[in-house]
Formats: sequence, structure tokens, C-alpha cells
Amino acid sequence: MLTFLHMITGTLAVSSGLLGLFVSKGSVTHRIAGRVFTCAMILLGVTGIALAQQVSMAISAVAGATIIHLVITGSLATRARPGALHVIDTAAPFVSLVIGLTSLAFAWEAWESVDGLKDDFTATPYGVFGALMLVVAALDLRHRLDAGTTIVARRCRHIWRMSVALFIAAGSLFTGPGATAFPDWLQVSGLLSVPEPLILLTMIYWLIRLRISPRRFPSAPDDLDPYLSE
Repeated sequence: MLTFLHMITGTLAVSSGLLGLFVSKGSVTHRIAGRVFTCAMILLGVTGIALAQQVSMAISAVAGATIIHLVITGSLATRARPGALHVIDTAAPFVSLVIGLTSLAFAWEAWESVDGLKDDFTATPYGVFGALMLVVAALDLRHRLDAGTTIVARRCRHIWRMSVALFIAAGSLFTGPGATAFPDWLQVSGLLSVPEPLILLTMIYWLIRLRISPRRFPSAPDDLDPYLSE
């Protein structure tokens, strides 16, 4: 049942994430897709962590914790920081640092093991997640200390974090363990490798467009007036 839920939430997360990535930012479709994506990704991460405890696959736990952190901080990037949100901003650097150091510790275990593996994975994926989350920790700390962050910076934070989380989920679905659910002819066609670079290229497009013409992006209801002035 847990595996089935993990597969369903993963499919829903990738589908809604791709929709939200390609439609106009700030539109009704984008906001609905974003909410579905956020909820589905959090469930995907939670079920991934739970499954990792059952089958002893540390990489799933690391990936699950990473996408939960990226989606939560990314979805809240354009919102206010009083109260509970302020607490999340304060805790974010420590959480990402713990995830990063834990992943690097797993990478070290794999490196030092006799067969060079940790739960059937080499040190490389653990190292990649570890390095990513150390960068995220630094950016989380900068975000927490920079009280004058502009709305453009917050929107960029939202776009890249949600996109990277989508990239991780899409990689698991299309070229990772989830690929076995697709027909053999599709697996060998190379088409399943297309979504990942497409997600990164689309993310770069939106980040550049946002920097060049921020006024062309419609304001979402959650955008704050104090951050609208550049």
C-alpha cells in the first residue's frame, strides 16, 4: 500500500509540476497546479522516507527529505514571514545543513565500504545530494539574514526550488526506479530522458525572463506589498 501511494503521489507530483512549470506564472492554472504539486511532493517525500526504512535504501530517504525541504521553502518564498513562517525561515538553514551532512556521511560510508556501495548506490549520488543541500543551506541562511529581499529574488527562489524538486522527482520516475513501469520499447527509445533537461532549460528560461522583465509577471495573491518595490 505504501509503495502504491508512493507511485501515485509521484505521478501526480510530476504531472502537476510540469503543468505549473510551462503555464503562465501567476495564472489560476499555475496556482492550482502549484498547490497540487506541493501537497503531492510532500507526500512523495514522506512515503519515500518511510519506504527507505523498510527496504534499507538511504538514497530514498535523502531524496525525500531534500524534495520536502525544497518544496516547502520554495512554496513559501513569496509569502510573509511573521509567526510560524518566520520560524520556518529560521529553521531552514539548519534543516538543509543536517540533510547535506547526512548525505555526505552516507557518501563516505559508500566510499569506505568494501564494494564501494551504500545500499546498492555508489558515493556519487549521495555526494551530489550532499553538495546540493550545503548550497541550499547557505542560500537559506542568506535569505534569513536578508530582511530586504525583493519580490524578484523571492520569485526566483520559488522557481528554482520548485523546479529542482520537480527535476529530482522526474528523474526518479522517468530514468530511475519508476522507469520500469513504462513499456520496454519506451525505455529503450531514449524519450524518457527528455523531461529532465527540459525541466532545467525551462527553469533557466523563467529565471532569465524574470530578471529581464519582472513587471510582466502578474502578481499572485500571496505576494506582499512591502516586497513589490524594487
